[in-house]
Parts: sequence; C-alpha cells; structure tokens
Amino acid sequence: MGSADVKMANDCLIGLAISGGNDKGELASGMFENVAVERTPPTPPEKPEALTVVADGDRIKLSWTNRSADQSGIKIERSLDNELFYEIADPKDGVNQFLNTGLTAKPYYYRIRAYNTGGYSDYSNTAHATPLANSQREPREK
Repeated sequence: MGSADVKMANDCLIGLAISGGNDKGELASGMFENVAVERTPPTPPEKPEALTVVADGDRIKLSWTNRSADQSGIKIERSLDNELFYEIADPKDGVNQFLNTGLTAKPYYYRIRAYNTGGYSDYSNTAHATPLANSQREPREK
C-alpha cells in the first residue's frame, strides 16, 4: 500500500480503523500486518549545574545553569533535614530561577534535576539557606 513519515507531538495515540459491512448488518472484518510504530526515546538530559540559593526575608531565591537543550523541565526538591526531599515545583524548560516564598526561620535544603521523555538527569549539588522570620523582613523599595 505505502508508507509515510509523520512528525508528531511527544505524546500521541495511534490507531487503525476499518469500516464496512453488508446490507444485512453484518460487519466486515480486517487484518493488519507489518504495522510498527518505532520510537527511540532520547537520552536523559545532563544535570543542571551551579545551584545557588539566597535568602531574602521570608523567601529563598534559587538559581542554576541548565546544561541540556533537550530537557522538558526541572524538578525542584526541598528538605528540612538534608535527607528526605520532596518535590515542590516543576517549572518548564528554559527556566533557571525559582522563588520559594512564605518560609519560616529555619534551614531549607534544595536540589534539582532536569527531565525529558528519556528520563531524569542526576541531581545538582545541594544548596541551603535560612530565611528570616516575617517580623525580621526588611522593607522593600517599590
């Protein structure tokens, strides 16, 4: 019959359909042979580098360097004890800063990793900072 190369989005559904029958309401049957969908997932992206955190009042600003052009986004994780980390944000590709707000005066530890459809990168370095309590926050200029 033929073949075709079609560019598609990262996620898509593929199906084959057949229709037909006769005037007695009997359905037609069909068989498909030699049908294949081939896809090789990309390799996971390189890990982000140079994660830094800076406390500013009751906020902590994270900054890092993205090393991969083929990442889909970044997973940001935080810990209170530098052992058990939880994901707190999932900014999309191209982002290299994040502002964690509404924090109390205790140490916060952060790590990040990039991802794409091929998987996750290794984790970045771990960085930590301790914000000031709300009452200690310096007024900001507008």
